[in-house]
Amino acid sequence: MKYILIVASIAIAIFMIIPSSDGFDDPILFKGGEYKLAEVTGNDVVKTYQYFKSGRANGHSDYVQILVMNKSLASHGDVKKTGDLVRNTYKVKPISGSRGEFGVFNMPGEERNYYSYLLVSESSSHHWFINYVIQSNFGGSAIDTQTARNNSEGNIVDLEAILTKIMQRQ
Repeated sequence: MKYILIVASIAIAIFMIIPSSDGFDDPILFKGGEYKLAEVTGNDVVKTYQYFKSGRANGHSDYVQILVMNKSLASHGDVKKTGDLVRNTYKVKPISGSRGEFGVFNMPGEERNYYSYLLVSESSSHHWFINYVIQSNFGGSAIDTQTARNNSEGNIVDLEAILTKIMQRQ
């Protein structure tokens, strides 16, 4: 009998130690490449997931950022503040004829432009902010603002595909 209790206690401890997957651990396919989860921040109300091709957060690689707000825990004011913060940080504005938004911004001390494509959506349980940021805009990879803007439609469609897949995991 003691043996069974010891084994049961160990099994329970193992299951409590193993983190539960929230559906965001898997790599996402975007723009013909695999982006791996590099960073998770936040709490029960709002979490941010950042995916990089290398699987490591750095200041030179493009990334996909997914911000998820739990509707049952977030107030309407929280959602508005978060939306405003995202839009102001990345300087995005709606794209005519699209569900998405596009922005051009700079980092302090940097002369190169960064480009952002944002898709905002909601499900029955969450508010979603999915953002693709081009920060590799230097050297041989440099693109101008007009080219980045012209790529908006394709990038927003790709973000919609990511959103659909992730919402199916939830």
